[in-house]
Amino acid sequence: MSVRGIWLGTTYHLWLQSRRPMLIIAPALVAATIIRTLWPHAQWLPFAGVISGSLVLFAWAMLVGVFTYGGGDLGAPDSAFPRYILTFPARSRTLVVVPMLWGILITALIWIVLAKLIINPMFLDQTGSPHVGLLWPAMMLAAILAWLQATSWTPFWLPYLRVGAALAAVITLVSVGVGGIKLGVSEQNLIVFYLIAIIVAYPLAIRGVERTRHGDGLRAPWNSDLSTATSPAAPLRRPFASPLMAQLWLEVRRNIAAVPAFSTLLALTFFIVNIMTRHPRPLPIGGGVEVPAIVLFLALTLGAPLWAAGMHGPMLGKSDAWLKPLEISSFIATRPLATSQLLAAKLLAAAVAAISACAIALLITALASLVPDRMSNGQSLASFAAAHLTKRLVVMSIVAILVWLLITWRQMSQAIYISAFGRPWLSQTLPLVGVLQLCAYIGVGTWAAQNERVRQILLPAIPWILGALIAIKLLLIARILFYSRYTNLLSSRSTHIIALGYALMIALTFAFLTWAFPASGMRPRLMLLAFAAMIPPGARTFAALPAMHANRHR
Repeated sequence: MSVRGIWLGTTYHLWLQSRRPMLIIAPALVAATIIRTLWPHAQWLPFAGVISGSLVLFAWAMLVGVFTYGGGDLGAPDSAFPRYILTFPARSRTLVVVPMLWGILITALIWIVLAKLIINPMFLDQTGSPHVGLLWPAMMLAAILAWLQATSWTPFWLPYLRVGAALAAVITLVSVGVGGIKLGVSEQNLIVFYLIAIIVAYPLAIRGVERTRHGDGLRAPWNSDLSTATSPAAPLRRPFASPLMAQLWLEVRRNIAAVPAFSTLLALTFFIVNIMTRHPRPLPIGGGVEVPAIVLFLALTLGAPLWAAGMHGPMLGKSDAWLKPLEISSFIATRPLATSQLLAAKLLAAAVAAISACAIALLITALASLVPDRMSNGQSLASFAAAHLTKRLVVMSIVAILVWLLITWRQMSQAIYISAFGRPWLSQTLPLVGVLQLCAYIGVGTWAAQNERVRQILLPAIPWILGALIAIKLLLIARILFYSRYTNLLSSRSTHIIALGYALMIALTFAFLTWAFPASGMRPRLMLLAFAAMIPPGARTFAALPAMHANRHR
């Protein structure tokens, strides 16, 4: 096989894998260009830019998986480079240069087109802000992709060390770019830095592929003995109390580590920024009201578990969150467990992930509140809060923490059905729909904030919108529970317990909201009841049971 054949064959393979993301990027860019040309000064132009830009970034994230040959077990020590490509009669540098070159070129081109057609004309021109750069962010994204390829294709001798190396590379590359611009580093110097980073990543990727071909890199450097005859025997583990506990141990051990890890990484980042900012200025929110910057830092810190849980939720529905296949493995499907017990193990594992991530974020928040000179009077936030503490605030804080835990758990539980169903088209379509839905919320909110007439129409309609959403939610829950009971996925006792527990959760939430926000009149109380009904998990959480059953028995 000639080098030209390797180039053409690998290029054709990458094209087949990247067709779907390209079919998202091309229409988004064309639509953005047409909208910007026909309505250059429309008030809703930034909203259209949010949707178009989100589609492009979503598709680029899919392309990252294509050019890194994603889909392997990122937590495993072994390389993610496809085994069938390693058998090609070509040098390792030839196997590496094709996906790395195409990935770098396409990534840089996507950013340039995105900034030229969407970000600058549809966002920054409307607000009068300075334009974002074209070349240095393109080189930064290209360098990030190159280092993700190098870390993905390199074997490591410790599990999950690859994840840490990839995160360290991404954080370093982004920090150099953003920090360099803030410190006045020229764009030419940044471009040179990222070019050097790409050049360094190339031989590292080649070395990783060569070691994979030779079967090296899976053993610790200090462990040179190839024989296992003298290795100590593994300690005996106490038997599990039940198959459900064994499945829960597997879920916790294998599928939830990313949630507390990513949440802690974000929380520590906000904590470090908070410490480095010596005299943070209060943030104006309108009407002459200012919010201390420490409150923003703490809000971002407390939001880290929610973001990590939302990102990892769809992966929790798979048999192995670190592997690409959506089908339930035969090892899991043949276990002596009902489908409801398999789902219960995942929900309990999600609870463990939520508690651990929130506990770490809460500890970091407590440490950040002790940093002095963060309030207007020179106090720390902790001393300021202690001076204004009341019993009512203590109770509200405790309940708010419990609600925070519940919402974090819900972020994962309501996304399990996406991958539990086992259909690739669903797992690729629903996240895109979620991105568009979020963009719609932002766009409608921005539009309403800028247009008084729209506010006059939307504000009276909010109760009706909430009522319709709650009615749809309750009908879907009732329909799913009825189907699960009819198909014997749930016993009669389990169905009654779920229904009563759901009603009790709504009642307790409504009672707390009524106590915390006393309301007189039927309309405000109905609004509180609506919010109480929206907080607990809904139809998407219950839909995971029939989805997993269909995947298990297809």
